[in-house]
Amino acid sequence: MPQNNWHQLFVVTIILSLSTIIVSSCQNENFPALPIISKDELLRKAQFCSELYQNHIDAWNSRSVENLRKIYTEDIVHFDGMPLFVGIDEVTGMAEDMWQIFPDWEMKAGSSYISDEACLGMWINWNVFSFHEEDPAYEFDLLNFRDDRIYYWRAFYDVKFLDVFDHGDYIDLNLLNTFAAAWSSEDPTRIAEIYSDEAVLTDSLFSVSLEGSKAIADYAAAYIAQFPGVTWDLVFPFAEDYSEYDLNEENPFHPQGGVFRITLQDPEAEFCEIQAVVLITPNDVGKIIEQSIYYDAESLVSCGLAK
Repeated sequence: MPQNNWHQLFVVTIILSLSTIIVSSCQNENFPALPIISKDELLRKAQFCSELYQNHIDAWNSRSVENLRKIYTEDIVHFDGMPLFVGIDEVTGMAEDMWQIFPDWEMKAGSSYISDEACLGMWINWNVFSFHEEDPAYEFDLLNFRDDRIYYWRAFYDVKFLDVFDHGDYIDLNLLNTFAAAWSSEDPTRIAEIYSDEAVLTDSLFSVSLEGSKAIADYAAAYIAQFPGVTWDLVFPFAEDYSEYDLNEENPFHPQGGVFRITLQDPEAEFCEIQAVVLITPNDVGKIIEQSIYYDAESLVSCGLAK
């Protein structure tokens, strides 16, 4: 190739590289990791999820099959490590067995969290097994809905429940704390290292859908730029239960969950806290292959992410 052509190619390459840097900078500036969302829409979703979860608990507390039929679809699936109960008849039959075994069981709904397409809530339990009202046990339920009825119910448990099931070691505190430390590190490379190359990260409330550790690293860089000094703290851990997980071909790995406190610092050094639940699934070498997040709506409003 003649020398002048090499020179032209070099100049074009430099221009394209600079253009890429400029475009990337503009994207980071104009398209933050968590864009501002509609406060009215957010609170509408939060109210819907709160009512859906309250109705879920109230129906169980009523000991009424008819009330359960009002909140579940005919094709409801209760997933507890595997599809244990499929269809309204199986789910209501399971409920009747539980009511008979635990006649003094009391319960109430706790906090609820939202994504764009699902609700996640805390179920507070006492007078069941050896749990007392002053020291209850907690179940976390991920609920997918169709109109105003639940068609998919996935259950997770705290250590009190899992100890009763002889699976207290199912909660991987090392994984959950490593996750929190990575997202507190302000280091996109360190964050990417905890994910598999094919990992999928979903934050549907903020329209985030990422695949692969490289995409997650790029997103982490934008997140850190938007929230310098952010810290993540594990508040409450839980996990899914199932004793024969290696036989479950649909979901062969054991998912973990945690309530996290995400502390943001604004330029005036004032702090605000986002409360969120994160569900993460590691593979057989401890790398995250799937992650989703659900938010406490009021904390997003307090931190200025919904207006």
